[in-house]
Amino acid sequence: MKRIKVKFEEKYKMKELYNSKDYKKIYQEMLKSFSDSNCRTSKEHVLFFPQVGKNYFSAKTKILFMGVATNKWGEECFKPNDLKKDNFINALVECAIDYSKPEKTGECSMKWISDNWDIGYQMNKKPFWRIIKGATDKIFQNKKYFHENIAWSQFYKIAPYAGGNPNGKIAELQNGGDWSKSKKNRAFSYELLEKEIEILKPDYTFLIVGKNWKHDYFDYPEYGYQYKPIKSKKYIRATLEINNYASSILITSRPDEIFKGKKEKDFVDEIVQTIKLKICTKLLK
Repeated sequence: MKRIKVKFEEKYKMKELYNSKDYKKIYQEMLKSFSDSNCRTSKEHVLFFPQVGKNYFSAKTKILFMGVATNKWGEECFKPNDLKKDNFINALVECAIDYSKPEKTGECSMKWISDNWDIGYQMNKKPFWRIIKGATDKIFQNKKYFHENIAWSQFYKIAPYAGGNPNGKIAELQNGGDWSKSKKNRAFSYELLEKEIEILKPDYTFLIVGKNWKHDYFDYPEYGYQYKPIKSKKYIRATLEINNYASSILITSRPDEIFKGKKEKDFVDEIVQTIKLKICTKLLK
């Protein structure tokens, strides 16, 4: 009976993520802002929607891993002018949601990771996923299908199709730009992150965004965001408080910034130690 209840709760929570009108509305308003900006770019872009492992909501520790951006993602790419077409924005959001869902009922939406671990996309060659697998292997007893226990998102939901992270106006349209100069820009990336934490309720959120990240974007108490550096850790660089959410939000280095081998192992061990010893709150001291 307990197992049935867990499955029901997982299914309900998944639907909450896919069907949340407030969450979709932020996506739609972000794309509308992108369309209205008259951003002069002929590049094609993709839209990302989070993926959630099939056992995430029943995991003993719920972990959300977040990168910066994803390229060549989804079934639809678009240019700013496309967003001006009738109903294109709504259709694009629904398409992104559908792409994030499992291909078959009962499957994990991130099954593609284990299917392509050492063939196809060769995910084992991507430092971001090696770090996540290394950490979750030690936390969960499901090494081959480690992705079933986690949730995955990206800070920038709009990214160039061909490659690279958003920069310039494309980034500012999502992160709010320089808030110290203009407080009129909406910080869509933060609004979406806040909504994801509200729905997914992770125990830990790891923002794997890099040591040279513009941390000043995080430190705005008037918006409910407080960035606090950590000096006692090498790879976990800061904590982030968002409107007093209970989730422990940690900003880390990016795996591709460090050498493979021992340093990568040290990065994994630091994540595992933080979770297993539940020392996140002590990091602020």
